[in-house]
Amino acid sequence: AERVAVVRDPLGWGVAPQVAAAARSTALTAAGWAVDDVEPPLIEEAATLWRRISTTEMVGAFLPGALPVPLSHGSTRYFLDNAEETEVLASGEAYGGAWAQRAVIAAAWERFQAEYPIVLGPVSARRMPEIGYDLSGPAATTELWRDHRLLVTVNFLGLPSVAVPTGLDEDGLPTGVQLIGPRNADHISLAAARDVEAALGGLTPVEARVAGAVA
Repeated sequence: AERVAVVRDPLGWGVAPQVAAAARSTALTAAGWAVDDVEPPLIEEAATLWRRISTTEMVGAFLPGALPVPLSHGSTRYFLDNAEETEVLASGEAYGGAWAQRAVIAAAWERFQAEYPIVLGPVSARRMPEIGYDLSGPAATTELWRDHRLLVTVNFLGLPSVAVPTGLDEDGLPTGVQLIGPRNADHISLAAARDVEAALGGLTPVEARVAGAVA
């Protein structure tokens, strides 16, 4: 059987109980996968590098007058708040070194996924935040980065990942997981996602709620 590495709380930084419950609910064992609780390597290093490189590359574009057509106020505010929380790479040597470190991390993940072709974990460590939380100040951008630490790692390393729903929590909010495959092996991610969906089925559309009542 193909092996699955389940990481319920990447880096041990904490996840919402509903997020942890979603990772337990996928029923991959019943579909023939061998499931172990084990964490992939160097998640913190990858997530930190992603933030520093992306901020270094883009911060100039968000300054006043940098683009001929300005981005929305919210986009600009969010990114500059994020930059305030991030140490940019101040030299070409530092920038090149960051990309070299990415290659080291990618190699470690490749070795790990030779043993565990699928990594199952949260998309976000928190439930859906309230509208406007991302624009509530610099500290919120760091909290969201922490919450999405596995997601940004996977994107930074260019790995195929499929996000699938796992149901609704006690408040009717959707829950889900991501199934991360090896580089250039999208079919493995899709096969695991197929088995999760076969076990859990689809979701009934969430009805709109107005002032606490069903519309």
